[in-house]
Amino acid sequence: MIEGEIMDKRIVFSIVIAFLVIASLLFAYYPMMGSTGAVEPSENVSREEVIEEEEDDEEDIERTRIRVERDSDLEELISKLNTSEKLLGYLNEDLSIVQEPIDDWAAKHPKQLIADGQGNQVDILVFSAFVLQENGYESGLMRYRYRDEDNSEEKENIVVPFRDTDVPKYIFIDDGEVRMSHHGWSFEEMFSDEEERLDIVITEYATFLPRYLELYVEYDRPEWVER
Repeated sequence: MIEGEIMDKRIVFSIVIAFLVIASLLFAYYPMMGSTGAVEPSENVSREEVIEEEEDDEEDIERTRIRVERDSDLEELISKLNTSEKLLGYLNEDLSIVQEPIDDWAAKHPKQLIADGQGNQVDILVFSAFVLQENGYESGLMRYRYRDEDNSEEKENIVVPFRDTDVPKYIFIDDGEVRMSHHGWSFEEMFSDEEERLDIVITEYATFLPRYLELYVEYDRPEWVER
């Protein structure tokens, strides 16, 4: 019975991650059909500059999609970070995490993050999810809302769930360090790990595709899901 439950959880987790990957491919394809052109990024791309504007036909929404030029330094770096361990090592050894409250859920372009050598929590984790996806891993981003043990003002956090070979894991930032952990076989188990780690209660969450800089709920049209 326990073995059967574990298999069921593996199947559910694989279906959810596979959905994110398929949705990512669809979002990447359809905007190209109606696109009037794209702005190529310069060597130093600021947070405000548009890398590429994609328009959703139904919602008339513009979204900033991460693009990687062929034979570029960024493409070469991504190809080298082809395992989760290599990615984790690079994040902790070559990048510094700026400890600041998250007041803007839009990340730097990876080229700017690398040029600066530092970024905040959103910058680091958006980059992480993108690198994993570019290397063939099933990945996504999850933004969740929570309250602490004192039930004070609601706050938000972000993690990167992904499928590492045949084991689901997630990447998170803890005390200025990027860490990775196996969280069981469901998002509910991941939430339980987060609640125990931070002594919080998670109230709702939204999932995002790993190809875009903005993590605004209205951009990829995720819904806040009550937990």
